[in-house]
Amino acid sequence: MVIADGYDPFELYACSLPGQGIVPPEWKLVEQPISTPVLSVLKFANGTVITLEPNKLMVMREMPDPATSISGIVTALLERSTRSQLSAVGLNMSAFVDEKNPGQWITERFLKQGSQNQESLKPTALGVKLVYRSETGAVHLNCEAAIRKAEGVDTSGVLLNFNHHTPISGPDTVAQAKAAIASFGKQLANFNEIGESILRQEI
Repeated sequence: MVIADGYDPFELYACSLPGQGIVPPEWKLVEQPISTPVLSVLKFANGTVITLEPNKLMVMREMPDPATSISGIVTALLERSTRSQLSAVGLNMSAFVDEKNPGQWITERFLKQGSQNQESLKPTALGVKLVYRSETGAVHLNCEAAIRKAEGVDTSGVLLNFNHHTPISGPDTVAQAKAAIASFGKQLANFNEIGESILRQEI
């Protein structure tokens, strides 16, 4: 996600036309594009969703494909939005792990046993926010109980939400944004390492 002022949502529709080279030619739209002055949306059959608002550009993918560079798509779109004033880049990732009693699992994983959580004071659920240092910004990780809905079935589990936030300022904001976007692979590996250490299993 790239935060800025001055995006023109109509640019997304124009950039998606054949021959622009933003996405691979084999990508097919799964829904009719949305194009308005306040929001444009492109949804592809492979699960990629690109949205553009006056203050926000987002590229989302349920499962990143190593053969397709998400950062490359964002950079290509960014280069065509020359009128925007960039202020931050956010790399957001999430993982869901099935767990019958996620509230109890998180409580036991993070809360030390003692008088503060015994008998009547024992919590039934716990949400945790962790903040890590980064060379270019900050890493925020939220761990909480959640329910995933899929094909009419509710599944309880532990949800991890990861955000790497890079503030942008100064004269060359485009170069700063490109550098932050290019770190997607590094931050994905960072997310996997932190998540697996917390969950004690591969994600």
